Amino acid sequence: MKLDRNLLLLIDRFKDTSQSAFVACDFDGTLSPIVEVPENAYLDEQLFDAFVANCRRFNKLAIVSGRKCSFLFEKIYPKYELLAEPPPIELFGLYGLEHQTLGNGISNDDNYPSISKDELLVKEALIDQVALLASNFAENENLIGVVEKKGSMLTLHWRRQPEAKESIEAFAQKIAASYKLELHYGKASVEIRPAGLPSKANVVRWLSKDLDGGCYIGDDIGDIAAFSELKAIRDSKVKPDFQALAVAIGSDETALEVIKEADIVLKGGAELIEFFELIGRNNQ
Repeated sequence: MKLDRNLLLLIDRFKDTSQSAFVACDFDGTLSPIVEVPENAYLDEQLFDAFVANCRRFNKLAIVSGRKCSFLFEKIYPKYELLAEPPPIELFGLYGLEHQTLGNGISNDDNYPSISKDELLVKEALIDQVALLASNFAENENLIGVVEKKGSMLTLHWRRQPEAKESIEAFAQKIAASYKLELHYGKASVEIRPAGLPSKANVVRWLSKDLDGGCYIGDDIGDIAAFSELKAIRDSKVKPDFQALAVAIGSDETALEVIKEADIVLKGGAELIEFFELIGRNNQ
């Protein structure tokens, strides 16, 4: 990992705020390798160990994902409960729609802001209709492993069948127009969401409250909102001394927009471990 002097100074300033700062990571593509079948995703234990061991000195640790909290819990908790002295780790699912904390028991935070249950039920009912249409579309097109329903949102994947990309995108665009839904593109996928759902920017805003620094690490288009929010806080007059780090995990699939929004770009898991070790060391 090669970093120029300006980036090292940026990191040092962030490290100086460790007692009042957070470190948050995306899951897929960051703490978990990208896999062909989404439900087969797994926690990279070496990366997780490096994350916990080096970042526990910070005020808050978090994992933020487009997955449901129940999925994150299933993948992370078996490793977490084996740690000798595990620090609290906040899990944010569905881009911040869900929130759960590991540590001192497993708890849900009733104070975490989210949309009302009634509004959520309406959005989930709409996505149920869309999921049925998507399943029929996939069956008619002889597509396998395309539809992934996640509560109030739906993801369509073409990683297993890249030749179906155009037809899947066309279907998603038609559905979005018909039902007034939003499309959010990711790696070999497109997500269909009702308007008004949170983004990772909401999570960063929540984590930054009453803190003096924040670091967010991600790899996909959905992480741009987190990067932008961090930098907006850093550049604002409200928190002029806020120290922020936007860190991208680069690969052949990483969108150029993600790279442009990041302060630092790391090449894969080995450099991510180096980065964790770097921010885990005290400044000289």
